[in-house]
Amino acid sequence: MALGRDAVLASVTATTRRLEADGVWLLTLPTTHIAGVQVIVRSLVAGHDPVIVSEQPSFAAACDVAPSTPRFVSLVTAQLPALLADEADRDALRGCHAVLVGG
Repeated sequence: MALGRDAVLASVTATTRRLEADGVWLLTLPTTHIAGVQVIVRSLVAGHDPVIVSEQPSFAAACDVAPSTPRFVSLVTAQLPALLADEADRDALRGCHAVLVGG
């Protein structure tokens, strides 16, 4: 069953309400999966283009794209250890308003 537009937007609204902020989202997930689609929609609804991490030299560099805007990232559990192992990426994660981990 396909997830409808209303359901996606309801999820975006609920996430924004729960995080008590909106801003730019860093896209680290495939857009062929709902989690990646959600990142894109959350960012666009907030009035920002998502930052595609794979188009940046590093995760830390991606976080610097919009330094004055709250930044958010959604990760799957397998991505977290690599980011925590790199000092620059770890510091960049600290600068995010929220980090969602799941999957």
